[in-house]
Amino acid sequence: QKFEGRGKRKITATNVNENNLDKSLKNSGISSTDISHIDSYVTKSSHCDPSQVRDMDTSLIRQIIRMVAFRAKLDEDSQQQLKTVLLARSRMFASRLKEFRGLCIADREEILTHNLVHLVKFETCSMFSLHMTWTSQLAPLLGAREVDKLDSKLRSLN
Repeated sequence: QKFEGRGKRKITATNVNENNLDKSLKNSGISSTDISHIDSYVTKSSHCDPSQVRDMDTSLIRQIIRMVAFRAKLDEDSQQQLKTVLLARSRMFASRLKEFRGLCIADREEILTHNLVHLVKFETCSMFSLHMTWTSQLAPLLGAREVDKLDSKLRSLN
């Protein structure tokens, strides 16, 4: 009884959204094979990793939190750091894909040097929508676990 309740997974907005997505996919008419392919891509992307701060500088994380929480602007250095982090993550994802590795070197270089830049711009624009909660904005960048920790810290201050 002393440890009752420990070890249970905390229900977060991220967990609820993932469960709703799983149900939506199953009811969408998408085959189980296609769903397993989607799951494989999501896993390879590291998009749902609970913590994604390992490749980010602490000052950048602080700047992003200020931007989302207080509508502050990212300085030039932070913008460049964010772009670099997102490009590196996108390159890592691409390199994990069997289909990408099957392309000729010229096509891979074209994708890595030209196309990913546009993808990162799109990703950044969609990440910081005013219609999203701050937790939804930060989760893809920092990871759900880190956002939950930050949310808990902020709530404890009240």
